[in-house]
Amino acid sequence: MMIQMKMRNRPIYFIDVETTGLSHNDKIIEFCIVRYHNGYATSIQSKVDPDGVPVHPQAQAVNGYSPEKWSDAITQEEAYEKIRLFTQDRGVWIGHNVKFDLGFLSRLYKDHGASLNARRTVDTYAIAFEHLVPMGLKSLGFDEIRRFLGWKVHKHHSAFQDAWDVFKFWRQISRMGILRRSYVRIKSLPYILGAV
Repeated sequence: MMIQMKMRNRPIYFIDVETTGLSHNDKIIEFCIVRYHNGYATSIQSKVDPDGVPVHPQAQAVNGYSPEKWSDAITQEEAYEKIRLFTQDRGVWIGHNVKFDLGFLSRLYKDHGASLNARRTVDTYAIAFEHLVPMGLKSLGFDEIRRFLGWKVHKHHSAFQDAWDVFKFWRQISRMGILRRSYVRIKSLPYILGAV
């Protein structure tokens, strides 16, 4: 009972990062972390200078990176300090393919002589597989989940939009009762019938 109470009182961090590529040798170029604690949600986000690491064309197609759009980006060190201060309380980390995001965060911490303490994680892949695949979801990609739920699908990914959508997804789906399940079934009919 004591362990359960301690877990309940910890913050939950919803994370999304955009990167220069898919290898953990690449760099974070945008991040957003939503902190949910005691019924309140707050967030931090920023574009981050790639620090001389070229942005892979495939990553650029996803995140829309350009030097002009990133002209107000903060440094890698500033990103580390901002994230470290915002997430100093141990908590649970949630993301879509959360290991990917935390791998990049771990690399950022390591580059600044620190280590990230993010042992407790929840992946929204698992939540979608458990709740939405039995209802007709065909793929576990987050844009596919957005289509299934009738949400807007964006041309480029932004860490801000994705982190807040992960938070919204968790709130709507992970504690889904009979009424919410019925609502999702109705909303997903165009998707299931191939109209989306």
